[in-house]
Amino acid sequence: MNDQNSDQRSQPRYHLSGPLPGIWLSQDGQPLEILPVDVSKIGLGLLIDPAPRAGDIIIWQTQHPNESFEFKVIWTITPREASLPNMESLRRCGLVLQTPRGDLLEVCSNFLRGSENEP
Repeated sequence: MNDQNSDQRSQPRYHLSGPLPGIWLSQDGQPLEILPVDVSKIGLGLLIDPAPRAGDIIIWQTQHPNESFEFKVIWTITPREASLPNMESLRRCGLVLQTPRGDLLEVCSNFLRGSENEP
């Protein structure tokens, strides 16, 4: 884990269920596999494979034309799932919007489970 972690959140987070449609890319354009965990107005918690590093840029190209979001990876940790076969490179990551424009809660509203995480 790096020096920032999931306990240093400035916004309440809400659980997500199901995939976030679109294409997820690393800063060098490589496709990423993601599983959403939670969302706030300005950030996302994701499981990402292959694992990025803190400071990396992740791009989400949504299914809406000309809509994409750029995130900075703030922290990463190795989740328990990484001990499973074929999941060794999976990491739990905290991402923050690079240029906040709009509300991620609104963008992700169809995928909210409805219960708030502990901030």
